[in-house]
Amino acid sequence: MKVWIDTDAGIDDAMAIFMAFKFCNVVGISCTYGNCPQQMVLTNVTRLISVYKFQYPEFKIPKLCLSTSEPISTTLMKSMDETDVDCFHGKDGLGDVPDFETDNKIPILQIPLCDFLTEYKKSIGEDPEMKLITIGPMTSVQYLLSQNIKMNLVSMSCAFPDLFPTKCRGNMQTFGFPEAEHNIGC
Repeated sequence: MKVWIDTDAGIDDAMAIFMAFKFCNVVGISCTYGNCPQQMVLTNVTRLISVYKFQYPEFKIPKLCLSTSEPISTTLMKSMDETDVDCFHGKDGLGDVPDFETDNKIPILQIPLCDFLTEYKKSIGEDPEMKLITIGPMTSVQYLLSQNIKMNLVSMSCAFPDLFPTKCRGNMQTFGFPEAEHNIGC
């Protein structure tokens, strides 16, 4: 199955991405914001790809680009504070794990958001059954829908209600960026 992943590259996303590499044909990964700033998400995804490519040299590196970089609204349920950052995935989104060196150079499509749309449309045009797996904020999905782009959506978001009695929530996207999810119908 061909998939495109839109991610904010937290620890849970890393596991999902590794599983997708193993069991799917990942044609593209777009980096959004959320658990950490978008540039850190891009760094995290290149780290994940490097680790997987090191383990499986025959792995075909997917297209890698930036998608949405901010919420559709500046109104958030609550601002993220230091306790929240520690509660979710650390300052870097991957639990503040020290960086490591790899020999793999990961090509990144440094393209604006409108070109992300072009790349996504081209990929879905080649395979209308391709799935968009969104494991970050739903802002990119809302943006694609606003452009009347059809998609086969699979979302981790909205999957876990707030079942936890602590300050930590079950889903960072619902906690911090509710507008896009509400507009999409989550």
